[in-house]
Amino acid sequence: MRLLLLVPLAAISAPAFADDTPAKVTENTVICEQSDPPLGSRIGAHRVCHTLSQWRAIKAGSSEFIAAVNRASTTSALGMPSGH
Repeated sequence: MRLLLLVPLAAISAPAFADDTPAKVTENTVICEQSDPPLGSRIGAHRVCHTLSQWRAIKAGSSEFIAAVNRASTTSALGMPSGH
């Protein structure tokens, strides 16, 4: 019986011999990220995949949007800072 228990453990603990060299990343390399599930849920997460150039465009667009919102929130319709 001990032999039967050791054989599956040996198969699980065997190291995987993968190529450890880093892959060359180009603008067309597909990069996937795991999105977080909605708050309070353990389900609903999914993978989002884009090329490197698409991720850069998304990040640039997000940064521009945040900057525009910040500019708009610091000036009121009268042209004065919103804190006054």
